[in-house]
Amino acid sequence: MTVIGLIFVPLFLYCLAVDPRKFPWVLSACVPFPQTAALYISGSGVSPFYVGIIFLALHMMLRHLGIALYPAVNREDVGRRAPMVSFVLFATYSLLITAVGPWLFRGSPVFAARGGIDNQLGADGSSTELNYTISNAAQAVYLVLGIIIVAYFVRLNHVNPRIFELAIGIGLALAAARYALGSAWPADIFDNMPNIHYDVYGSRLRGTFAEPSVFGVFLGASVAYLVSALTRSRGAMTWAYIAALALALLEYVLSYSGTAFISLAVVGVIAVIAFAVRARATTGKLAGPVFVAACAIPVLVAVAWPALVDVTTGLTSQKLESESFFYRSQGDIESLRLFVDTIGLGLGLGSNRPSSLIVMMLSCVGVVGTVAFGVVLSRAIRGGLRMPAQRASVWALVATVVGQVAAKPDLAMPVMWLLLAICLHCWNKVKLASDTAFSTEFVAKQNSLLRE
Repeated sequence: MTVIGLIFVPLFLYCLAVDPRKFPWVLSACVPFPQTAALYISGSGVSPFYVGIIFLALHMMLRHLGIALYPAVNREDVGRRAPMVSFVLFATYSLLITAVGPWLFRGSPVFAARGGIDNQLGADGSSTELNYTISNAAQAVYLVLGIIIVAYFVRLNHVNPRIFELAIGIGLALAAARYALGSAWPADIFDNMPNIHYDVYGSRLRGTFAEPSVFGVFLGASVAYLVSALTRSRGAMTWAYIAALALALLEYVLSYSGTAFISLAVVGVIAVIAFAVRARATTGKLAGPVFVAACAIPVLVAVAWPALVDVTTGLTSQKLESESFFYRSQGDIESLRLFVDTIGLGLGLGSNRPSSLIVMMLSCVGVVGTVAFGVVLSRAIRGGLRMPAQRASVWALVATVVGQVAAKPDLAMPVMWLLLAICLHCWNKVKLASDTAFSTEFVAKQNSLLRE
């Protein structure tokens, strides 16, 4: 067990044995450590987020077997679950094609998950022939654990709207600490996952993540969440959101992350369009929180404008002209050819790793898996938007997906699974809210949690 494990394992055991309502909060605290090992199993590191889900699965199994080692969850915390056909279809097909895909298309040229696209497409590199690997099993396990956490959140009657804020606070604070401490930063505590390449010699800020691009996904989600939350905040929380947003923008400059830039740019365009459509449907007057946000955001941007401009223009020119951009684009093109060669069936999770999430999905789980996952995302987004208190989580989820489509083809990202679980929880409640009384009660509960 690692130092991080010594922190989180006791917390998980306490939550499951004494206070289950705190479990989602501890899980959120694990989000900034996706590439930090809490435990080692057969020589492979397991991040604290997935350690928590494993403990949760064992807890559920014990309860199902009637072994009363832990107290039952209060009935008021457990609700009904609406049928989730698209999610079941995505999970079932993904696991099925992962089991048979490497056998059906054995020998196909693929990009190995641990080989790196740049290395495999470089002058001295070559693609890998498809066969069963440990990556297939690992990705299947991650998917099963993701299913468990979604099922857990969906069954909860209430999820505090501010759960993701704990992840944001820890992630931004530790990134700031890393920058402040410099060489004194205890990197060995966080960079301890076998088979993970850490950007050890780079000068760009990466926080507790393996590289700036992964940190960029987290930054994109954080900024999107904070801007949305700022429009609904009141009192002291307004200033807290402004301070956190300023810190996030500063860390964006220090990380020089193209992933964060793309994520924020796309989400910004979507937000402007959504705000314009919503404004036309109202009387045209800005509410108090919206007015504060409308004033605060331009001030923050103006203060950081020179640095933001330098970073943005520098990233755009450097990324487009870089050798890495060429290799990543070529990797995506070759992966799309694999998608065609498999007749849209896919090769199986862990069989191919391009540079884009959507290309990875198409090449690995085919048309069925990709479309089913798209339906799951759309339902999660619609469900979250129906609950005003959870809209910030929706924007964070959109930013996360955009960032992963740009440069992080990984279905095991904790930030994505946590936000997806939160939003699907909302969708489940909306689906079950067939009568006005239930719907009104649920929305009132969410808003009261937000004011706490």
